[in-house]
Amino acid sequence: MEREKQGRGAAFENILHRRTEQALAQKQAEFAEDHSLDSDEALISYVRSCADKLGHTPNAGEIIGGDMILRRFGSWEAVMCRCALGKPGPMPELRRCRIYREEKKRQLELWQAEKRQKEARKHRREKKAEENPEKNR
Repeated sequence: MEREKQGRGAAFENILHRRTEQALAQKQAEFAEDHSLDSDEALISYVRSCADKLGHTPNAGEIIGGDMILRRFGSWEAVMCRCALGKPGPMPELRRCRIYREEKKRQLELWQAEKRQKEARKHRREKKAEENPEKNR
């Protein structure tokens, strides 16, 4: 029984991980589309604000839009030079990045809301079936 419960937990964790990765990919694409015409200075200002929020010099993978900004400037080192920030440390595993943790939390909240909606619909159907038993025959 305990092993089965652990298996369900791992399966749910995998679903939540996939949802989180998909949502982050969507955010990256939206950022690239929304900010492709931004000035270099606007992007540099954005990276600086991300560094302030994180409390350290970010890697491109730690911020939404990092890959697009990297491509714009040619290298992350060039971005860091323009931002007057130091060299970032090693890129943490995605699951340890703040953007991942925040998005995972959001995805969990969305999943919980979806689950509540499904349960409410099921309850309404069951109640309707109880009220109109002749329609179920």
